[in-house]
Amino acid sequence: MKEKLAKATYMCVGALIAFTAYLLGNANDNINAQPQLQLPVIDKIVVRQLEIVDAQGKIIAVLGKRDLAVGMSDILRVYDGAGRSVIAFGQDANGGIAAIFGKEGKSRASLGIDTDGDGGVVEVLGKEGGQALLLTDRNGGTIAALNKGNQVVLQIGVTHTGAGTISTRDKFGYITGSVP
Repeated sequence: MKEKLAKATYMCVGALIAFTAYLLGNANDNINAQPQLQLPVIDKIVVRQLEIVDAQGKIIAVLGKRDLAVGMSDILRVYDGAGRSVIAFGQDANGGIAAIFGKEGKSRASLGIDTDGDGGVVEVLGKEGGQALLLTDRNGGTIAALNKGNQVVLQIGVTHTGAGTISTRDKFGYITGSVP
């Protein structure tokens, strides 16, 4: 009887070991052996604003209309790790606007539609001041260079008659020369 009890004990211990090995061996089946899960496809998501954050919870991009000033609004704005704007796309009464910001958070380049809606504007600003403008309107195009005092010192463009013109100015904006 002792032998039968010992045999039964060994068999139970063996069964427990086998069952434990089976459970541990199949513990990863839920991860590795399952077929690929199909992610749901959503045809439409409706939100007023979408904020994208990094692992620390800082906002790195915002998608949604945000009013900035009278008649102007953001549609998409991207931020750096310090929370400063690096690029923005938006709109105003004339159409779309794109702006690129320097690492100090100030607008350094922009692209948009001019105020009367006849042409486009490209503006590039220096970190310490000064800017270059490329403008188009119903007459043609104009290129202007402005000094740090915000005075036009060089202008090349098309007049209202369709002729070309070049003018230079001193640092105060007074004309020093022109062709024609």
